[in-house]
Amino acid sequence: MQANADIHAFDVLFKTKDKEILKSTRSFGIRTYFKTPVMHQGAFCKKALFKQLGGFNTSFKIAMDYDFFYKAFLQKVMMIIHTDLIVSIMRDTGVSSRQDWPSLKQRFAEEKRVHLENNPSSIMGVVYAVYWALYLPYRKIRFSLISPVKPE
Repeated sequence: MQANADIHAFDVLFKTKDKEILKSTRSFGIRTYFKTPVMHQGAFCKKALFKQLGGFNTSFKIAMDYDFFYKAFLQKVMMIIHTDLIVSIMRDTGVSSRQDWPSLKQRFAEEKRVHLENNPSSIMGVVYAVYWALYLPYRKIRFSLISPVKPE
């Protein structure tokens, strides 16, 4: 691993009962304001970065990693090195992988909380208000169209 990297990210193999999907870390960028670009299962971070960011916020049960990497993004921790090497296999059995509506709502609620607790500006506050007003209904409609089980 390179000594100058704050985060060294490796690929993760995501396994479902039907298929395997290679997941790779993306660079921090505009998408980071909405979703995590880092697969935490394949990320190695310097201890100094954990100290700088205050570690993981354990009040999150699902979005703890997004909260951590979002804070890194906001503090301009841009030194991410990506290596095309699988270091982790992730099954689809965790709550963040579930596609039932109660699990999705729980995940989205935590992602929204990450945005509210780490909001970098009043402009982003407006962007987040619009985003969540549109994104949740979109996801609920998408869920009802794709899933044989009706949402609660």
